[in-house]
Amino acid sequence: MVNLLEPDYTNARYGHIVHKPAFRVHSDPSHAQLIEHWYAPHTPYPRAPRNWQPINVKYSFDPVAGLTAALEVAEQFALKSPEITPSKIKRTYKGIGLTSRSGVDDPLYDAWRVTNDDDKVVDIDHIFRGYREDQPLEQQYATPVSEVSFDTETEAMHPFFHEVVNRFQHQRTKVRLTKLEPGGILPTHVDFPYYKCVRLHAMLSTNPYVWFNVGGEKFHLPADGRFYWIDAGKHHAVWNLGDTPRYALSVNLLIYKDRHGNVLHQPDEPLFDILDRDDL
Repeated sequence: MVNLLEPDYTNARYGHIVHKPAFRVHSDPSHAQLIEHWYAPHTPYPRAPRNWQPINVKYSFDPVAGLTAALEVAEQFALKSPEITPSKIKRTYKGIGLTSRSGVDDPLYDAWRVTNDDDKVVDIDHIFRGYREDQPLEQQYATPVSEVSFDTETEAMHPFFHEVVNRFQHQRTKVRLTKLEPGGILPTHVDFPYYKCVRLHAMLSTNPYVWFNVGGEKFHLPADGRFYWIDAGKHHAVWNLGDTPRYALSVNLLIYKDRHGNVLHQPDEPLFDILDRDDL
């Protein structure tokens, strides 16, 4: 098993370390929460027993058409990197928002902003600072994140993606098109527990050397036109050790409560049963 705080950046083809970034910074408890407090017995919601899972095949799409749409968006609009300290991320991780918050000045890149429960923008650097080497994973800090307000489609929302994401019956929030360049990384971080929001990824292009690591489990997602849930409430990272970029469509859905706080599913309704439904 790969240590999530020290991802294995060994390129399987070349047998050497491609990149081993120094991105761990001690967190500031003044703007953070213990991750263990997100789950039972501190809340009604148990930890998810799995780290990732494909959702109902009903929501699959033509992967060739998906990549074509992604390349058209990338050709028409500039993909930008988040404003974050580690320079490796700035150089290799880019994207654009297909949704934004209403009334913002730069809707195309509003999706790179991170907000809290009060819809206030959080310093994105804080998301990558929850790693105290003297604490076990479940006792490390994470900055509380909420993304319920990203409900307005931007001009970058390609008609193909519009049709795909509007198949979902639960409210969608932040939708992004992201690109991870060869040699790129998205370092270990935590976003939010599944009951606040679920994050779905569909790979639009990939290579055999693109890896996720979620909760200590290392795995590869194919570009097969299918959406996969990953547990963004656990420590997770992704890196591309191949020679081609990875494009992905990222969709967030509100499953247990809508953006107004109305209950949609009870805490005892298993997440994986909901993800497998055809009315997701």
